[in-house]
Amino acid sequence: MVLLNVSDTGYAVGGVDSGSTQPNVAVQNRSNVTLKLTNVGTRPHSLYIACIPTGLPAGCPSMSCFPDDANIPALAPGDNATVTFATPAVEGAYQFTSNEDGDTRADADGGLTGLVGEFVLM
Repeated sequence: MVLLNVSDTGYAVGGVDSGSTQPNVAVQNRSNVTLKLTNVGTRPHSLYIACIPTGLPAGCPSMSCFPDDANIPALAPGDNATVTFATPAVEGAYQFTSNEDGDTRADADGGLTGLVGEFVLM
């Protein structure tokens, strides 16, 4: 089981009291994952995993995405949710964010800052 916490300032892998500040989750592609997200913040937070380009030739799928049931809607402070899903076949870094107001914003380079992490599939 992957334990992931979300606070008002970021995601962190590990148990609630682990002290971790690592926001990225490394897992095997084409594997079944159980993820428990705990909101340790003072506001609602969610988890949405973005798709990445596959780099495959024309006629093949152009994007690789986690299944919809891997995303977690807003959790109230102190709440948690557990989801189980299969990871995509395409290796790479799939960014995840919270879609709640004020949780993420564009930085000067066009990337996102705030509540941001990555699922890194190997």
